[in-house]
Amino acid sequence: MGKGELWYGDSVYPMAHNPTRLAVPMTTTQVEMFHPDNSQAYAIDEALIWLDQPCLTTKVSQLRDGLVQMGQVKKTYVNRC
Repeated sequence: MGKGELWYGDSVYPMAHNPTRLAVPMTTTQVEMFHPDNSQAYAIDEALIWLDQPCLTTKVSQLRDGLVQMGQVKKTYVNRC
């Protein structure tokens, strides 16, 4: 600041604004559509190929692996009871 200019002594902080759109949680039915054995999985596979987003493809693959593992755990639990 130059001589004779106003002095601004307050600190300036960047302000994070609220997001304009919040993420909407998926329902159980929507999550189950990602299971490899689901009849609608082919449409998801086609969309992933068309989108060509490796990060998204990886996330869907991880979700599918988790769904398969959950199914295996449920079967093991049912067989024990």
